[in-house]
This record gives sequence, structure tokens and C-alpha cells, in this order.
Amino acid sequence: MSAAGIAQLILTVFILLVFLGFLFWGILTKQFRDIEAAKYRIFDDDDHDNDSHKEE
Repeated sequence: MSAAGIAQLILTVFILLVFLGFLFWGILTKQFRDIEAAKYRIFDDDDHDNDSHKEE
């Protein structure tokens, strides 16, 4: 195996470990729980913000 092949292998394994680290971080910090609720939150927040911006 050439030096370029070894460097490519090391870089690939390093990138894989970084992505796995981010995946486990996301799972441990519950970043993936209830991902559907974020798109509905805009409708809930809109009702509260309109009251303070009404012109009299």
C-alpha cells in the first residue's frame, strides 16, 4: 500500500469518526426528539406576537 493510500485511509477513518461523534452527540442531547413539532411551532407563536403589534 502506498503512502497516498494510507493517508486516504486515515483521513476516511477520521472523517467517519467525526460524523459518528456528531451523531452520538445529537442522540445524547436529544436533538432528534419530536422533529415534527418545529414546523407547527410557527403557528402557535404567531398568535402571541400579533397582539403586541396591533395599531390603534
